Amino acid sequence: MCFLTPRAFLPCRFIDENTAAGRTQRSIELKQLSDLRVIVDGSTVEIYLNDGRVVFSTRWFPASERLTLNSTFVAASSRAYSLVA
Repeated sequence: MCFLTPRAFLPCRFIDENTAAGRTQRSIELKQLSDLRVIVDGSTVEIYLNDGRVVFSTRWFPASERLTLNSTFVAASSRAYSLVA
């Protein structure tokens, strides 16, 4: 579990404005972060925080098949799974 400073904001940002169709940034105020799950499927990106109590959802239109995720916090563990059958 990650305890954030009071009034800490967790942002989600697309670097390429064209990829995100003009919706480049979301943020939410959180007091703690216990779980973060990112699901990318086709043109949909869904981010679930704290076991799904908070959800970000957006469409994206990638210019390539490559996806890079960056974070500025330390995670206890991380895993990546392919959704391709």
